[in-house]
Amino acid sequence: MPSIDWPIEELRAYVPPPSAPDDLDEFWAQTLAEQQHPYDEETTPVDYPVEGLSVQEVTIAGYGQGRVAGSLLIPDGDVELPGLVIFHGYTGNRGSVFDAAAWALQGFVVFAVDVRGQTGFSTDPDADPRGHALGWMTQGIQSPDTYYYRRVYVDCVRAVRFVQSLPRVRADRVGCTGISQGGGLTLATAALEPSVALAMPEVPYLCDFPRAVQIAGPPGLVKTIYGEIPAYCRAFPDRYDETFRTLSYFDVVNLAPRIDCPALVSVGLWDDICPPSTVFGAYNRLTCDTREIDVYPFLDHSSTSTHRDKQVRWAWRWLQDRE
Repeated sequence: MPSIDWPIEELRAYVPPPSAPDDLDEFWAQTLAEQQHPYDEETTPVDYPVEGLSVQEVTIAGYGQGRVAGSLLIPDGDVELPGLVIFHGYTGNRGSVFDAAAWALQGFVVFAVDVRGQTGFSTDPDADPRGHALGWMTQGIQSPDTYYYRRVYVDCVRAVRFVQSLPRVRADRVGCTGISQGGGLTLATAALEPSVALAMPEVPYLCDFPRAVQIAGPPGLVKTIYGEIPAYCRAFPDRYDETFRTLSYFDVVNLAPRIDCPALVSVGLWDDICPPSTVFGAYNRLTCDTREIDVYPFLDHSSTSTHRDKQVRWAWRWLQDRE
């Protein structure tokens, strides 16, 4: 089975060496406890020409002073429904209503959100003012308290909790999904919010930073998203230890053992953006009772309709409670 990375047998056996800080659980417990403020939601109806579906533009209070923007799709009726929160890829946005409608028309309440400060409408007024490499990967990386993804992870947890609070939603049947960065956020959210009922990450990012920068971030590949980290460390070589200590609080490899819900993961063996070993590194740290990884030998950093069909079956099984 071809791969740009290790042979498949090594990938399946790979468990990254421990890198979790001693106060990982304490850090996240305190962070989430500090962010219990009201959602202060603002909604604007969207005229969308599909019968049986209500669409709203929604913003809620996120981490600190930030606002999380998203599209909320609710099927018509009065029965309680399962929910699905969708996260997008790095530098992108939630996409169009059309992208989320396929899930909503199956009977899910869908909240597709923009990640703060990226191309969508979610705001990041709490950003650390110090210098960083191009992008968001090293913004505020001098400390886990100021790191960009601390705010993002909290936003994602609050997005799930907001959906759970909606009167039409079954709070115990809300799942997460997303591709690339959205896949990493799916796993991180499931790790930090135990009530998440299903995680379906595709080719997830934010996994196994020490390994990722070795094979996806050398000087010749600085165009890759992981390349932002070595670019920062080249500029500030004295901050190497500080940088990777901060990243250890956000590495999905370290958060994965906290996930209790069923997890369906995809990996492409030709993925040079989120290399296979980084995905397997996170997957092999999962301890949940139900987990599965779909391996696509010739897939790069993308999705397939075959895997989307698999996701539908999993969503119906674990969120709709139907085989």
